[in-house]
Parts: sequence; C-alpha cells; structure tokens
Amino acid sequence: MTDEEIADTNGITDEPDDVIAELQRLEDTGVTRVLVGTNVGQPAGTIRTFEREIFPSFS
Repeated sequence: MTDEEIADTNGITDEPDDVIAELQRLEDTGVTRVLVGTNVGQPAGTIRTFEREIFPSFS
C-alpha cells in the first residue's frame, strides 16, 4: 500500500483545520479519546503539527 492509500482508509488526514473539525465532530458524538500516531510520511513532523496547531484547540 502507498502512504496515500493507508491515509485514505485508516485515519483522519488533511490540513490542520480539517483535522480539528473532524476531531470536534467526534467529540460532539461523545468520543473522549483518540490515538495519535503515524508510521508513514514524516512521523516527527506530524506529531509536532498536532502539538502546535491541533492540540491547542482542545485544551
């Protein structure tokens, strides 16, 4: 599988604003925890993006 195929079928991937919107939708349905991780692309960069741009929306 390519990185794109994995992303399309197994997770929330997109620009930070789109990820925030999807996580907000999940929170609104009662989800209280999500697993953040990656084994494709640039894992360290992905985690840094979550730390800087996504997590602050939920603190």
